Amino acid sequence: MRGRWTTGDCWLWCLRVALPTLWLGPLTCEGPPIPLFACKQCVHRLEMKLRAVLIRGGAQPAPGRRQWVLADCWLWCERIGLPTLCLGTVESGTFEAPFYACDWCTERLEDRARDYFAHRDNPIEGTAK
Repeated sequence: MRGRWTTGDCWLWCLRVALPTLWLGPLTCEGPPIPLFACKQCVHRLEMKLRAVLIRGGAQPAPGRRQWVLADCWLWCERIGLPTLCLGTVESGTFEAPFYACDWCTERLEDRARDYFAHRDNPIEGTAK
């Protein structure tokens, strides 16, 4: 995963704020695309998950939009073999795999996105960047 590091909030497992993050691309849930940023620790964890998928024989092709499939959740719960939605793709070098999330993690991500967009569009006085 390559790109430019910028100070921001990690959207993956640690959920830490105001640290160097890397933009990984957009995820698609309800509403506008979600700008996925992750810290160095979470990027490494994501790359390890991607390698594990590739070692197991690769990932299934991404299904159609909003189509539930049995897969492993790549987000917070990390449960295995449950109904998931493909929210985007993850790539490392020349490899890529669909990024799946279960219903619970998708709802959590959408809640985080709503907060992000609400604060971005209506910053609290004195906190605008």
